[in-house]
Amino acid sequence: VNHSFMPIMIEVVLFDFFKMSLISFLFH
Repeated sequence: VNHSFMPIMIEVVLFDFFKMSLISFLFH
C-alpha cells in the first residue's frame, strides 16, 4: 500500500506547487 501511495502523494504535491506557481505568475 505504501509503495503505491507515495507516488500519488508526490504527484498531488507537485500539482499543488505547480498550481500555486501558475496562480502567482498570473496575478503578479
